Amino acid sequence: DNPDYEFFLYNFHCVPAAMFSLFRIMTSPSLESYREPMHNNPVLVFFLIVFVLFGSFGMKGLLTGVIRESITDKNQARIENKREERESKRKQLEHCSREFNGLDSG
Repeated sequence: DNPDYEFFLYNFHCVPAAMFSLFRIMTSPSLESYREPMHNNPVLVFFLIVFVLFGSFGMKGLLTGVIRESITDKNQARIENKREERESKRKQLEHCSREFNGLDSG
């Protein structure tokens, strides 16, 4: 009795199909195939609006976190490399100082 039964059965018949359908909605702004079901089911419109809003905030947060983590890792590696360079230069300076002190006393 529901005119959109085939549409819902095709797009949301199991969890993986539903997840893929929602992923397509998030990645493709075209809702042409959802036009008729959205017109017949106002709850679907509300759900899709809420899903896209929260999903877009979630995606932005995820991308921001990944980028921030990458930058933090690179900065930590750069700081560690600089520390190792300073330590190496300090050891060379100590070695040179010992050599020069040895020349003075000899």
